[in-house]
Amino acid sequence: MLDDQRPGTVYWIDHYVVGSDDLPRWADFMTKVIGAQAPEGPARNILFQDITHSCHHGAQLSPDPLPPSEGLGKGLPRHGLYIRQADIEQHLRRLDEYNVPHLDPIRTSAEGDEVSRSPGRTRTTNQFEFWAPDRLPEGAMAGETSVGVGRISHGVFECADLQRAADHFAKYAALEPMVSADIPSDTLVLPLVKGPRIVYKQVDHSAAAPVGSASCTPRTSRWSSVTRTSGPTTTACGRACRTGRGMPRSASSSALARSFRPAPPATAARAGSSGSP
Repeated sequence: MLDDQRPGTVYWIDHYVVGSDDLPRWADFMTKVIGAQAPEGPARNILFQDITHSCHHGAQLSPDPLPPSEGLGKGLPRHGLYIRQADIEQHLRRLDEYNVPHLDPIRTSAEGDEVSRSPGRTRTTNQFEFWAPDRLPEGAMAGETSVGVGRISHGVFECADLQRAADHFAKYAALEPMVSADIPSDTLVLPLVKGPRIVYKQVDHSAAAPVGSASCTPRTSRWSSVTRTSGPTTTACGRACRTGRGMPRSASSSALARSFRPAPPATAARAGSSGSP
């Protein structure tokens, strides 16, 4: 956590779920590319895989046609997974081995941490990034996969009302927005206790919402546990990987200070750090 930031009540991102039109292909891709454990038994409507012993992810059959990709590093939602900086080239070679389209690694601090990221994708819509911080949070690589992938580092989602999202997380999880001149005015970054982050991007939902779009304010009984990346710089080979087909896509410091009003500590409810599935 930042030295002057309230710690909040959420520590790590426990899981995420995406939409897919081909669960076996999604599972096979994730087993090969990130080292997720192969599922036991046949896939039905939803399928889960362990990533580390502390986090997992899943895919659910989408009842509607999935929206087309908006391009590498652009589509939302996007999920990140921790890796070591020293392993970036190794991960890129594996992506090439499995013919996974990806961008070259870049460094950015537009989402709260300075990272090196390389967006990529499969033939479908879901995107994720390998996230390699300059200083890995303690425990980020605990129980890492056989190919050196650690815990979930962040999630990036669409949002029609950033202030509403900020108020929600301040009230129910005591999370405060990160303030940085590097964070654009259309981005809300909510750092968690151990290092991961929840990130929201402002979108215009005045038009008809696309298939798979989602509200930026989670139901209080359904939000999952998440985490924030603490501190200075993160180097991430963040690659936005399009996998088994996607589901929802979900300020400058002066703009953040003006727009996001953290709730006073007395009004913040203590939410369980494990979240609800």
